[in-house]
Amino acid sequence: MPRLVRAKDVASVLAFAFSSYLLGLAMGAHYGGTYAPGLRFFSLTGYEAGAQLGALVSAGITLVVASFAHGLLRRRRAKLAWCV
Repeated sequence: MPRLVRAKDVASVLAFAFSSYLLGLAMGAHYGGTYAPGLRFFSLTGYEAGAQLGALVSAGITLVVASFAHGLLRRRRAKLAWCV
């Protein structure tokens, strides 16, 4: 019986989400420090709050999109393997 999810695929999705987390952290810190110094999130203010918020949003969106794309690719591979 084949595995439903390969460890290599999970690792690639998590690596992509982590890199997106770091990018969101940097962009959120820049936005919070420059344009929204009064931003409050989890008792943090300014660039710290922007960094946390940006990191969480970017990682969450990336996990959803990457897992959806992974599912589509697996379905396509299975369809092509069945035709051959």
